Amino acid sequence: MKTVLHIGLGGLEYWRKSRGGWQAVAGAAQGAIWVVTDLAEESLIDIAVPRLFGRDRAHFVARQLVNRFPDTPFRSATPLPAGASLMERLAPARQLLSGVDAAQRIQSALDAQSAALVGVWSSSQLLARLGQDRSLPSELFVVLPGSRSLRIVFLKNRQPVLARLAPVGAPPAEQAAEIVRTLRHLENSRILEHSLRRYPVLVLGAAAGLEAALAAQGMDLISAPKFGPRATPPDWRFALFDLVVTSPRGQLAPRGARSAFLAQRLARAAYGGAALCLSATLWFVGAQLHATEDAQHERDRLQYRFGQLQRELGETEARIGRFDVTPALLRQVVSLNASELVDTPTLADGMRLVADLVGREDGRYVSRFQWQRLSSAQPACAQVDHGGGTKLTGLSAVHDGGSPVELSFDLELAEGSSNRSRARTLAGISTSLAQVRGVTLLQDPARSLDHGALSNSTDDDTPQGASWCLRLAGPAGASP
Repeated sequence: MKTVLHIGLGGLEYWRKSRGGWQAVAGAAQGAIWVVTDLAEESLIDIAVPRLFGRDRAHFVARQLVNRFPDTPFRSATPLPAGASLMERLAPARQLLSGVDAAQRIQSALDAQSAALVGVWSSSQLLARLGQDRSLPSELFVVLPGSRSLRIVFLKNRQPVLARLAPVGAPPAEQAAEIVRTLRHLENSRILEHSLRRYPVLVLGAAAGLEAALAAQGMDLISAPKFGPRATPPDWRFALFDLVVTSPRGQLAPRGARSAFLAQRLARAAYGGAALCLSATLWFVGAQLHATEDAQHERDRLQYRFGQLQRELGETEARIGRFDVTPALLRQVVSLNASELVDTPTLADGMRLVADLVGREDGRYVSRFQWQRLSSAQPACAQVDHGGGTKLTGLSAVHDGGSPVELSFDLELAEGSSNRSRARTLAGISTSLAQVRGVTLLQDPARSLDHGALSNSTDDDTPQGASWCLRLAGPAGASP
């Protein structure tokens, strides 16, 4: 619960807020405490500040505070709302100085406290904050009646320019006369101009009979807006207490008097940071544990699957054993089928390849066709040349494993064709064979023709037949 110490003309009063509202309590408070003064020594001063920035501005305002309130450490400076320009926001031209010249009385009350001091605020500051409500006029007298006093704060353009505590009784005529006396002081001080203007007055408390007395003096009594959960609190000081526990700007106590509270707040911030680091650490550790748990589940799943495959493999080997065939022999058969049968080019592949080349033009035919599967150590095209072509001995032993096939054939060209035509035909067939996937051309008659034919050769220099020998390393595919 929040506790407020009220220092007024009647002495010290402790108020604590509960669910039922503010309740008066006896004795010093525990924990933290907010202090509200209601003394005659409260002052609000509006000063002009030159266009200074940073440390220079802070030093200027500090000097003004010391000059205006030299006898009290309970003072503060609050920037007044600036204009819309960036320069006015960085360095406002007006500054509000607040102070209470009752240092000994306030310090004596604070020395008797064991609770940490949150801060000290004056009633004049808090009344000015209430009078700055946007639903109220910009120039306004805010009045808070007491048992034997009258607190008056005047706001011009929503900024406080005067605060006073008048010792006056309860009769409405005396209170109205004190308010009018304040107005005349403002006019004589040239804060307001002499005019027939009727100024509004907001009275926070009993105002019976005050309206007629103010109207006779050219002033109007206005109704109070809703400042809190209740439109009309039983004691308008409660509205000040609700405002002060929010710790508004303008705190008056020096930093040394608030050291215990500042240390508690720093400790809470440190604990909060430690709690945040601990939460982050726990989250990271939890994420790592979760990842480890997922990895363990995956490992268990794989081990279970591996065991299942082992059992299936054992059952398969047991079924194979019933047929008097060892599993090793079956694996050899499967491997042989994959390497020797499935991946080995067939006779149909070779015949289809040759037939496709021969059938492109009329007048030529295959006079010899030979297809054989080679062993892993047997080179392709190692037989004696059948004539018409050059065996490429450098390529005859090239082998990349598996069971390649040797394919050789002789082609008879059309009779009566020219030397140039026969050379073009041989080159075209060799080029087509070289482009087929899985084919390695080892005996090429077109290359023999290129090396042996002269530029002045006759048609008889080119043979009518030619022989090719090639190796098929896989099922022959179509040329790209």
